[in-house]
Amino acid sequence: MTLCTSRISGLACGAVLLLAGSSAARGAAEKVTFRFAPPLGTTYLATSKVTTAIATPRGKVRVVETDIVSRLRTDRAGQQIQQTLSVISAVNKLEGNQMDTPLTQVLPGLDIAFALGGDGQIVDVVNFPALLARVRKSIPPERFEAVTPFFTAEALLARRRAAADPLVSVLAGKTMAVGETTTGSGTVTLPTGDAFPVRLSVTLKGRERTPACDCLRIDFTTQPILQSGKPADVGATGQGTALIDPATLLTWSLRHEQQILKQEPGAPQLQKVTLTVEDSLAPNR
Repeated sequence: MTLCTSRISGLACGAVLLLAGSSAARGAAEKVTFRFAPPLGTTYLATSKVTTAIATPRGKVRVVETDIVSRLRTDRAGQQIQQTLSVISAVNKLEGNQMDTPLTQVLPGLDIAFALGGDGQIVDVVNFPALLARVRKSIPPERFEAVTPFFTAEALLARRRAAADPLVSVLAGKTMAVGETTTGSGTVTLPTGDAFPVRLSVTLKGRERTPACDCLRIDFTTQPILQSGKPADVGATGQGTALIDPATLLTWSLRHEQQILKQEPGAPQLQKVTLTVEDSLAPNR
């Protein structure tokens, strides 16, 4: 006996096939490919808050916050993609009280250019000698001597990488459907420069349209990857969420919290650090 032999059953069967086809089409339409293609020459307002809560040997917790507001612009320099942060303000706080640290004192007014890799990862500071020369000219010699140990290419890279989206390299070139989970490796970085390799589990939750972006909501978790020569407990474990434009890999909002165990030279126990990152982009008006 064949299916859809009568007119009525044939119509019903046709409807079922049509619905099945439309469902398949919707499923195919929900798939999206993430591409690292930041708009060149467009400026955005970027805000970044990085909080580190550091457990002391006496059982207390020392909380340090860094808030940086800047204008972000991406350009091509030859074969290289460069992202420039024009710092508007930089504030450091210890236990909620503002600190005038040497680094945050000199950051406002500087244009810091970072080289990006093909997957959006931050590779280097490309204009550090020019930045150092500008700082030298702008402050008294005795103050410059105080700033120099803190104002290094390594310090600038560490702060930028601490605030960066760890998902970018995992998502670049990836095609996913809503509800799908993928895994990949990434890095969680502290403002001190300490970097911890992690295994990321990334889930595409759905589409979220905002006035600035037709974005996708991404939830993720991190688990530590064993580092050679270090205790098995060393690493970062956490979770977060991000709102990302798949066409450009711009991160319009990001929040994640990591529980980090790190090894201090000569310390008998591992140190616990909680890293919280909150970032957002907005049109520059």
